[in-house]
Amino acid sequence: MYKYNTSSNSNSSRSDITKYVSGNDIFNSQLLYELNRVTELIPYQIKSYQYRPDLICSDIDYPVEYEWILLFINKIDITEYRTGEVIYYIPRKIIDNLIQTL
Repeated sequence: MYKYNTSSNSNSSRSDITKYVSGNDIFNSQLLYELNRVTELIPYQIKSYQYRPDLICSDIDYPVEYEWILLFINKIDITEYRTGEVIYYIPRKIIDNLIQTL
C-alpha cells in the first residue's frame, strides 16, 4: 500500500487521492483501505441537490474535494443520488485525522 507522496505530479491539496496512490493504480491506496475500515457512518437523506454529490458535500460539511470520498463510501452510481434516498458519510474530523496520519 502507498502512503502520502510529496513528489506526486499533482499540485493539489492533501485531500487529492493522487497523493496516496502507487503509480496509476488508485485502488492501491492506504487512504482507501483506511476509509473502508471506518465504522462510524452517519445517514443523510437527500432533500435537494439530486444527482449532485458535489453540492451535497456543502450540506454535510465536506469540502468539494471530498466528493470522491462520498462516492467511494456509498458505492452507488451518481444516478442513485435522488431526492429521498439515504446515503452515508464519515464525519469530516475522522477523514481529516486519517489524512493527517498518512
